[in-house]
Amino acid sequence: MQFPIKNKSFVFLPYFVALIVVSLIFINSISNFSGKKYIPPPVYSDEHQYLAMSINIFEYKIISHDDPRYGKDKVAPAWYREPLYPILLSLSFNFIKWDKFNYKECIYNNYDSKCNNLYKTAYTFNLLIYFLIFFSSLIILHKKIIASFFLIFIFCVIDPANTISNFAPELLSSLILIIFSYTLYLSMIKKKNNILFLILSGFSFAALIYIKNIFYYLSLLLILISFFLLLANFINIHFARKLKFHFNLKIIARIMIISLLAIILVLPYQIRNLFNFGETSLTKRGPEVLTLRNEFLNFSYEELNDGFIWYLNNFFNFKDEYIKNKIIDTDFKFYEQNDSSFYRAYNRSYGYIISRINNSYNKNFKSVEDIAIKGETDLLTKFNIETYLRNIPKQIYISLVIFFRGINNHSYLYDNYSLSNFISDTLWYFIIFNLIFTFFLSIIKKNLFFFITGLPSIFFIFAMSSLTQFEPRFSYTIIHFCVISSILYLYDKKN
Repeated sequence: MQFPIKNKSFVFLPYFVALIVVSLIFINSISNFSGKKYIPPPVYSDEHQYLAMSINIFEYKIISHDDPRYGKDKVAPAWYREPLYPILLSLSFNFIKWDKFNYKECIYNNYDSKCNNLYKTAYTFNLLIYFLIFFSSLIILHKKIIASFFLIFIFCVIDPANTISNFAPELLSSLILIIFSYTLYLSMIKKKNNILFLILSGFSFAALIYIKNIFYYLSLLLILISFFLLLANFINIHFARKLKFHFNLKIIARIMIISLLAIILVLPYQIRNLFNFGETSLTKRGPEVLTLRNEFLNFSYEELNDGFIWYLNNFFNFKDEYIKNKIIDTDFKFYEQNDSSFYRAYNRSYGYIISRINNSYNKNFKSVEDIAIKGETDLLTKFNIETYLRNIPKQIYISLVIFFRGINNHSYLYDNYSLSNFISDTLWYFIIFNLIFTFFLSIIKKNLFFFITGLPSIFFIFAMSSLTQFEPRFSYTIIHFCVISSILYLYDKKN
């Protein structure tokens, strides 16, 4: 439903206000960045590895996970992480004067003033993505004036600074998720330009897979569902005409075409991996991530209950005493510095999964990496899947803990938990739960718009909670779409 406007010139008012707001944010962000010593991400952290990949791509035109300081002869192709974010990040390096300093050293050494240009360029690239998210959101809401102003307020309250300065793919995947969600819906309902929206949806779907390979399983799931719906439709028409159900063949066919197009576009990278590594998977992290997830099975239900407090936002430092007491307890498995911590145990011989593999197969593996080196990755994958499926009831409860972790953005200790953090965290809760509520309500009320556009985000929440560790920063992939869908839902409900 659209807000009634007598003067059409007001349609451009939100864009004008947004342009002023984001321009001020841009100027303020760049000036603050230039005036401070930027602390590079820890060596071998996720951020650091994405930067290293982007430098390898820029310097040697190789998608590699290796140290870019080694040189082209020693930098080998790799498939450890998805390639799209570092590829696009590497394009921004064309604005750096590389002849004056070896920026490959910047991500490994301590801060040097000459390195500021590297981080400033990467930071500006992320800031540009944020602005694209902002304006793509306004385009979706361009005829809803009140909602557009509300969007400006929400985006300013939910501070984007942590995401912009975080050299990881969540901001970019958020932008692509918004594009895919809405082109997917438009390809379902538009009578004109259907082919255009089908192509845009397929390409954005493929881009989403290239940046978050978990969405590859969504494409397979959609094809499977489409096949069964077509089969059910065929049975209904030819063998059970008295049954009162019917599925729109055009919508089913379009979903299948979009999913197949995405898979076809991803196929070249799979062929590349097959040629180089003998594997068709998009990354090699699957067995490692599933191992990390299954470490939670070593927790008792009482220990899992502690996770709901451990991962909760540290509202005005109320968790300080609790955390200090838990850290003193060396058996507390949520504390990452403990030797028995779930977070690090997978990489040592006493890890839950590694120990069980050694006991079950009379092996002597020391870590996940050791298994890979000895060519037993298939054994690790098989054992992890079997372990997961044998413990479904407990895995469901673990998924609730992991979901709770993913939606809490300020769970760690802070010297001063501010009022703005409290407001943004409260909004964060509301927006995510509103998306989930709206999605399931759309099924009951047969609302195609909220069902189709919300499906990728709901899939992401389910997959990340059920199969991985769902760190809070992963929520940035969906939070911007959640903001838009929440505003649309509240606005349409009001009108």
